[in-house]
Amino acid sequence: MRIKTLCGTVKEICKLDPESAVGESFLMSLVQSGELPHTYHGNRLVVDYDIISSTFNRLLGFDENGALPQIRTIRRAVEELKQNNPDMGIGEKLIRGAVKDGRISSIKIGNREYIAMQSFTEPYCQRIFEYTC
Repeated sequence: MRIKTLCGTVKEICKLDPESAVGESFLMSLVQSGELPHTYHGNRLVVDYDIISSTFNRLLGFDENGALPQIRTIRRAVEELKQNNPDMGIGEKLIRGAVKDGRISSIKIGNREYIAMQSFTEPYCQRIFEYTC
């Protein structure tokens, strides 16, 4: 059990994933919605850093024992995909459609959708190309 403030949690996440879209407001929204367990130490809101990964994986539909997901906004995910896999042929329109109909799991905060880059790896990427009638 590693108890950290939201700021400390964001710093740890950014050490593992410098491009992460997770910030203090992202975590605070999860706390306020009841998705992220928390407590107060004096007047500081703190979370158990060890359950962050399992919480993100659960919300995004991944194996709960997996590593910390690389969370991005949709626009940033498209940029990263084009940069790292230019032959993949996945654009923003396809991703937004897949998020809208549930083929890609996302975390919605405000009017922004956050997705994990793991959605584009096996076995999860198969969901993107499934068609629903």
